[in-house]
Amino acid sequence: MPVDIKGKKYTTVAERIDKLRRECPYSIATEFVKLEVELCVMKATLTIYKDEKELTYTGHAFELQSSSYINKTSFIENCETSAMGRALSAAGYGGDEFCSADELTSALKNQGKTFNSTRNSDSSKSKPYQMKPAAYCVDCKAGITEGIKKVSESRYNKLLCIPCQNKQKAGEFSQSIVKLEEVVS
Repeated sequence: MPVDIKGKKYTTVAERIDKLRRECPYSIATEFVKLEVELCVMKATLTIYKDEKELTYTGHAFELQSSSYINKTSFIENCETSAMGRALSAAGYGGDEFCSADELTSALKNQGKTFNSTRNSDSSKSKPYQMKPAAYCVDCKAGITEGIKKVSESRYNKLLCIPCQNKQKAGEFSQSIVKLEEVVS
């Protein structure tokens, strides 16, 4: 259900993905652009398969671990969701606004504040953030977060990282085309 913030309706990323899922096949992949002790920059690439075309959209997001209470434990997950939301908005799944409801709420709450990272600004001394995975993908052994683990278990009954989930979806899509061709012939 859309969230009302200052008179505007903002749709959650989960709702937008659900709408897209009902309309056409798609894949969405995320990658770290930068990951350090207290900051994360992510890129999401959304590919929509529609009318025999492959349409690609991207979204980027930036999060600081110290920027909010929830980010103390989940800044990577928030960054990934925001990047996905921006890619969805670029594809027309998000209403009139590119920011998510959570991004807008956080921005309004933090207006006028500045964030100082305790990390040394000398990039030669920065240390990569070490995240302990919640589980590992059964296909490629990549580490996966708790959120991805839950989604993978509920959709596929096995632990798959996002790229392996996308391969699984692509395989299911091509199998359904083959079955449709068999029915037609």
